[in-house]
Amino acid sequence: SYSRYVLFLAVLASGYSYAQGNDQQQSQDALFACHIRASLVNSGEPVFWTDLEPCNLALTGSSGRLSPAQHLATLLNRAILLMELTEFERAREDLETASLADPLSPALQINLGLLDFFEQQYEDAITNFSLAVESEEFRALGLFNRCLAYGYSDSFDLALEDLAQLKLEYPQEFSSWASLEQSDFFADLLARLPE
Repeated sequence: SYSRYVLFLAVLASGYSYAQGNDQQQSQDALFACHIRASLVNSGEPVFWTDLEPCNLALTGSSGRLSPAQHLATLLNRAILLMELTEFERAREDLETASLADPLSPALQINLGLLDFFEQQYEDAITNFSLAVESEEFRALGLFNRCLAYGYSDSFDLALEDLAQLKLEYPQEFSSWASLEQSDFFADLLARLPE
């Protein structure tokens, strides 16, 4: 069964702007609402089926008016909501569609890694998180999530390396995220970290 992990998804802003005209305004409102719901869910708020509505509206009601970046962000944000609803197959469809537009997107790699993680495909998760680690913007997130994937795949030395690197490079994120994680192996990793 699915339980919430302290893993953080990569929520992308949709590049919304104040549009003129009722249809354009509705489209921009849907983009904004989709982004906000994914952000709230990522910070621990509960998700409801109705949270998908703005994302669906943005993707279907915009009739080709989304820019490629808006389309990518909306797919990624809807996939976040679908993962939380344990609709993993539908989430994977959105992420695979997004990968056609930008296969090297670090945000996409984070979210694909999380989907793999939730499906207990830890080696695939590690591969995706490793790609995200190469990005400056998502390096901290990639290190933390890869640490957990290593831990769940019983690669504790590699998990410890990522955790030590996270602590060295991103001490604020380390402190915040480490205080939330409650997996069985994580306390042991923290105890083994060099000062």
